[in-house]
Amino acid sequence: MRGDQPQVFLLDIDNTLIDHDELKRQVAAWIDDRVVQPRSGEFWETYEAVRRELGIVDFMEAARRFEDLCGPEPLDGLGRFLWGFPFDDLLLPGTRPGWERLAQTGPLAVLCDGERRFQEQKLERIGLLPLLEHVFVFDHKEDHLGEVERRFPGANFVMFDDKPRILRAMQQRLGSRLHAVHVRHGHYAGETFAGRSVDSIAGY
Repeated sequence: MRGDQPQVFLLDIDNTLIDHDELKRQVAAWIDDRVVQPRSGEFWETYEAVRRELGIVDFMEAARRFEDLCGPEPLDGLGRFLWGFPFDDLLLPGTRPGWERLAQTGPLAVLCDGERRFQEQKLERIGLLPLLEHVFVFDHKEDHLGEVERRFPGANFVMFDDKPRILRAMQQRLGSRLHAVHVRHGHYAGETFAGRSVDSIAGY
């Protein structure tokens, strides 16, 4: 990475800053606690159908469709539960002091996939939004690096993400301008990555 250029820290959200797997466990428990017959499996079928249709994870749309599917059952508060979820309880260890330290070194931005409103709600509730220079939310973020470069012209980047595949795709595009950091959490924690790996951004 060229040392004479500004350095921007890019942060993914799910399983990079917050424990997204734990969120899914708590959503399933919330659903199954409210009905006699467990129905969380049906919710995840709806969740996956929405992801296939839209190309992104959209929790709120999945909740809306699931509420419609359930009819009179006591699940019409699922959307409110998700919107008001205490995401700060799901921060990975050391994450808050980790981003505070990074912010003292260079600009912070979020680069993630998903539905913009819900992702920004997460950032608001964990207290990170005021520290960010920009929030990038795309359907496939690795395909939108040109927009990141236009926002931060000439910058070097440090990208924190839980998916080695995403990091490798970004390395192919940005080359030496990107330092990729694999956050070992969630489904992809055990994947091999030929680069820096940490348990949370605090380890960088």
